[in-house]
Amino acid sequence: MSVAQITDAWYVQQGLDKGVFIADRLAGVSALDKNGDGLLCIGQNWGANLNPNSHWALIWADTLSPPATERWLAADNHNGTSNNR
Repeated sequence: MSVAQITDAWYVQQGLDKGVFIADRLAGVSALDKNGDGLLCIGQNWGANLNPNSHWALIWADTLSPPATERWLAADNHNGTSNNR
C-alpha cells in the first residue's frame, strides 16, 4: 500500500525502475524485523492538502493519484509475539 498512490508517470519522472523501487522498499522494511518473527508495526500519516509552495508538491504531486501526502511508518513489534499462531 505504501506505493499505491505512485503512478507510472512518477517513476518515469524520477528516473526510477518501478520493480527495483518496490524491491528496495520491501528490503528496507523487512530489515526492521529485528526478532525474526515476520511481524512489524505499521502506521500511516497522511493528509489531503499539499502545500502549493512546497518543492515536493511542485515536482511530484501532479504524478501521484490521489495528489496527497502519505507517510508510512514501520517498526519492529515490541513484544516479539503474535496472537495469530
